[in-house]
Amino acid sequence: MYATKQNILDIHGIDNLMVWSDRNDNAVIDDGVVNAAINIASAKIDGMIGLVTKLPLSSTPELLTSLCIDVAVYELAIGAALLTDDITKRRDDAFAFLSRVASGKASLGLPEKEQQAASSNKVLHSSSRKRLFSRGVM
Repeated sequence: MYATKQNILDIHGIDNLMVWSDRNDNAVIDDGVVNAAINIASAKIDGMIGLVTKLPLSSTPELLTSLCIDVAVYELAIGAALLTDDITKRRDDAFAFLSRVASGKASLGLPEKEQQAASSNKVLHSSSRKRLFSRGVM
């Protein structure tokens, strides 16, 4: 997981997190709902950066935590039917940045060894000489 409940609390506060996560209307933060949203956000991030970054990461850069918070808040808000234009824009901006990372146009600020894709993800191109024999020429 690239973010924690505390990370979301630090940015958005207890009142917002309670409203987004309280599915039973008992005025408490539902840790299960929060953790599920963070897990979904982290999985989506892995799916976007997995081809250009060795996973799992040995540490989480602050930038990745921030992106994960934006995606997790979107997941929380949509589940509570409290989606706003601002929350959607922040999620869209996070995905746009992650797309740039995946295409090599942006960086998460990871150490070089973690930015390299696994060798099994690389494409091999080869060429050969013109064929000497074919069905028509033998």
